[in-house]
This record gives sequence, structure tokens and C-alpha cells, in this order.
Amino acid sequence: NNDLNDSLIRQAPIDLAFHKEQQCWEHYYETWMHLVNTYTFMGKVNTALQEVKLMHADATQRNDHYGLALANYAMGNAYLNMGYLDEAINCYQQSLQHISESNVTPSTLNDIYSYYCDALNDQKRWQDMQSITEEWKKFLDNLAKEESKKKDGKGNSDVWYAYYYLACAQRHLGINMLTEAKTDIDEAEKRQELGRVFISQSVLYYRAQYYLQLKDYQKAFEYNDQRLEDSQHIDDMSAKLLIYQQRAEIMKGLGRYAEAAEMYHKTYQLSDSIYKKDARTQINELNT
Repeated sequence: NNDLNDSLIRQAPIDLAFHKEQQCWEHYYETWMHLVNTYTFMGKVNTALQEVKLMHADATQRNDHYGLALANYAMGNAYLNMGYLDEAINCYQQSLQHISESNVTPSTLNDIYSYYCDALNDQKRWQDMQSITEEWKKFLDNLAKEESKKKDGKGNSDVWYAYYYLACAQRHLGINMLTEAKTDIDEAEKRQELGRVFISQSVLYYRAQYYLQLKDYQKAFEYNDQRLEDSQHIDDMSAKLLIYQQRAEIMKGLGRYAEAAEMYHKTYQLSDSIYKKDARTQINELNT
């Protein structure tokens, strides 16, 4: 939502000045982190990196581990968005290290684990991914235990368990442990009614991937087809690219080579379109 993003960008300096005056450092760094992430997810990664370096320097000067944790997390998101996976992974590692040295557990910790796993998955670092998902599971179990003590018993742990199981599915599919991957996908699917569209869409994608690797190409086609239909209503070209790539592999498996070739061509066109859009965004960013 561009209006919401513009509003946040205008309001952030006012909120930062207020929190600094009141010495509310947790809110101060959280506000700064949201500003950096807003620039990143708008595609203005150069501005995001400039801003987060100021944030990191500020937190370093104060020796504020919470601020450094959030700065490294936001910096990792910017690098991940740019495709600099090594740099992103290093930032997420640093973020978790600073959290361990802080007396505050950020509400963004689940986000850190989730993005960290995405970066590790893209690099096929399955052993590291296993360690992080095990650490994430311990945190979630403790969170669920704390939520159960509340009078209403409500909380966000169930939603984040879905993201955790999707990360586990990524890893198990990556190392072709298909039985375990199916269990992960089933567990995520149980939680897809919790209001996060991303969960249900991801379940469809990984279900299709599961059947693709199982070589049940017809089943894979059915789930990919559902995911492809859903993608017509979203503007996430990177997500569409993955769906198109998966569709091409499925068509090849079905022996429908002409359709596979057509889908590979669409994948190339979309990839080129994403590159040009990113380039235009960066040029506009530099010009302003």
C-alpha cells in the first residue's frame, strides 16, 4: 500500500525524535527498523541500506544490543531483496547473536528465523537450516507455553508454527526426504485458516513440489494449477516466477514438451521484466 508506506516514511522522523527525547530506546529502534523495511519492500534498497547503516552506527555508539539486533535484521532483509545471500545470512547471524546478548526478545524474532531460513534455502545450506529450525522450534514451544498461561490463551504462535513447518518442508524437499516433507506440509495446512493468505498459497506450491519430486506429475499439475490461478490476483512477480518454473518442470514430466517450452519462455520473459522493473526503481531512486 503506497499511501500507507508514504505515511510511515513521513511519520518516522517525528516518532524517532520523540522516542529519542523520552529515551525509549526499544521503540526508537523498532521504529527505525520499520522505516528501513518499508524502503526495502518498496524496492528502494539503496535508500534502505543508507538508512540502516545510520541505524547500525547509532546502536553501536550506544552499545545497544537490541538496536544492533534489529539493524542487522533490517540490513539482512535489504541484502536478501538484492539477492546478496552471503551478506544476508551474515546479517541474520549477527542479529541472533545480539539478541542473545540483549535482555529483550523482539517481537520480530519469528520474522528473523523465517527470512534466515529463506536465505539458507536459496543457498541449499541444509545443515545450517536444520540447526536454525531446531532453534526456532524451541523458541516457538516456549512462546506457546507462555500464551497458554494467558486467560484467553490467545497468541500468534500457531501462525508462526505454520511458517516454521513451511521452512522444514523447504529443507526436506531440498534433500528429497519426501515423507518428512509431506508431514511438514500437512502441519502447515492445518494452520492455513488463521488468516495468512501466504500460508495457503505456500502450501499449494510445496504440495505441487512434493508431487513433482514424487513424479506424480498429474497431482503436481493440479496443485500448481490452483496456485497459478491464485497468482493472477497478486502483483508479486517473484512468486509468479517460481510458479512458472515449477509449471515448466511439471509439463516436461507429463511429456507435454511444447507447453513446457512455452512456460520456459514465459519464465524468461518474466525474469527479464523483473530485472527491468528493479533497474527502473533504482534509477528513479538515484534521481530523487
